[in-house]
Amino acid sequence: MKKRSEYLPPGPPGWPIVGNLLQLGKNPNESMWALSQKYDPLMTLSLGMKTAVVVSSSEMAKEIFKTHDKSFAGRPVLEAVTVLSHHKSSIVFAQYGDYWRKLRRIATTELFSTSRLQALQHLRRDQGLNLMSSAIFSKNFFDPNNPDSAELRNTFTESLRLAGIPNLADFYPFLRFLDPQGVSRGVTVHNKRLHKLLDVFIQDRLAARRRGVDLP
Repeated sequence: MKKRSEYLPPGPPGWPIVGNLLQLGKNPNESMWALSQKYDPLMTLSLGMKTAVVVSSSEMAKEIFKTHDKSFAGRPVLEAVTVLSHHKSSIVFAQYGDYWRKLRRIATTELFSTSRLQALQHLRRDQGLNLMSSAIFSKNFFDPNNPDSAELRNTFTESLRLAGIPNLADFYPFLRFLDPQGVSRGVTVHNKRLHKLLDVFIQDRLAARRRGVDLP
């Protein structure tokens, strides 16, 4: 029986523990392009304890993302987005399957259908960043004159910033419980605050419905 590594495409040799992380440098996209010129448009990299297959040609990208898209529909989950189990309920981070397809159907029907987009055309024109919040909650989340909106915007922005930090726990899963960079702790604080702020908008909308107010 062949070892798992024998099924993987070729790639540069890595160092113990860190793998190829040090070879990526400050500009990983440029480093990976240079490595692909030496090895192959489809190559294997070891990123800490994670194995990654890098695609760097249009032909190979078509094979993976179009011809065999369902076979490669899974996605790695960053440690930061596992906070409060967001990776299980988000259309952005949930794994491909029945639940994700259900979320996509809801988004297609309730947010992106032709009739819905036409009905909300004036919001797209006037609101800009407030489009999604207006479509879902009939409120502007990014009103500069509203302190609650400012807090919501800042909380959301900080959560995204923390989630985008290169996190050692993503490359070395055994470090998750230590959270060495405090990413998960920070995201937890901001996401709980975000949930609290969103709950206010949700309760206001439910109360308006109970009063018979017609909302978009």
